[in-house]
Amino acid sequence: MALADIPPPRAIVMMGLAFIFVLIVTIPLYIVYFQRKKSAALTLAVAFTFWALGALSVFIGCLIHRILLQVDEGEIQYAGYGINFGYAFSALSNIFMVLFVSQVYSKFNLFNRTQKVIPLINAILNGITIGLIIDTITKSIETIDVEKKYNPDYPIGQTIYFLVWTLVAFLFLLIYSAKARIIATYRWEKVGFLLIVLSAVSGMLVYISFALDIVVQEAFPSAFIGGYTIFNILGWLFAIFMANLAYFGYLMPKRLRALFKEEVS
Repeated sequence: MALADIPPPRAIVMMGLAFIFVLIVTIPLYIVYFQRKKSAALTLAVAFTFWALGALSVFIGCLIHRILLQVDEGEIQYAGYGINFGYAFSALSNIFMVLFVSQVYSKFNLFNRTQKVIPLINAILNGITIGLIIDTITKSIETIDVEKKYNPDYPIGQTIYFLVWTLVAFLFLLIYSAKARIIATYRWEKVGFLLIVLSAVSGMLVYISFALDIVVQEAFPSAFIGGYTIFNILGWLFAIFMANLAYFGYLMPKRLRALFKEEVS
């Protein structure tokens, strides 16, 4: 198992920016909930809060790793721990993302008939992801192998499992937002649902980009010996789009709504 790569400054900057932008759009969602008591606003806020915590975990881990330049055997690989905790927080975010979809689109047959069954099943499946990550970290600490100790691995099976259920969460958001857009009466509603659809697409591209980052490193090890390819940067950029598009699509500020106030002809 290779030691964790030293994150380049550009990657660390993008991690920090992604955390800040997600946090910025999360605060108004909490405000809306406390003002209007809209449960969906709270659910989306919690989903983004966990996602922001994941980004923060990766940022802190990679920043410490960069400052200390610790890549020696037997030393704590902070970047590796940060990324694993980022996965865990992202899985928690997935749980609340599907719950948000079930609340906003509760009138559609699937959620109307099943109530909270789908969010519950989704929570269990993502809970398995968190359990796998905890097991991976625990094994890395308990092993007597000097190279593996303090350097948690990313088992391919665990990574694929996490990726599948993350994409499923965003697919729920995409599909039902697209359906709602078709039957919407006002243009501002259609624009709002379109922005949410684009947010879901951006969310999927976040993890697809991170996956491509790993694939490219494995395919061209000599060219990307230090890791963190352009796909890593794109992943964090898509995260910024994801949060902002969801914010504007769901809350639809009055000025934006005023631009599309007519009914669909």
